[in-house]
Amino acid sequence: MTINKAVPEKVLKYYEIYPYEHYGEPVIKKILKNMGIRENRLEYQECMSAAGEAYTYSICQCALRGYTHTEYYIRKMIRISVLCALVITNADRRMLQSHGFKEIRLDALERRDRW
Repeated sequence: MTINKAVPEKVLKYYEIYPYEHYGEPVIKKILKNMGIRENRLEYQECMSAAGEAYTYSICQCALRGYTHTEYYIRKMIRISVLCALVITNADRRMLQSHGFKEIRLDALERRDRW
């Protein structure tokens, strides 16, 4: 049984009280900015995806368990997910390099004139 089926009213209430536009996206972007991760990087997209999932997970867990420290929990889980996404992205890059693959960045300015 999923959390949405177990306590759907509480989950919707938590989404209304803690909307993504206020408690999710700005927190994610601030963390990424503080870490120096720019929007045009693969890491940025991976972190945004993982952090969005962390926001959803946090809302559902707080609704299910009745946590009173929801805002703190959301921030904590977003930060953890960003760190995990960075580790995974770097591990993928190292694995590709160890097999002789090179990174091709089509959006890099210095590479635009090569095509």
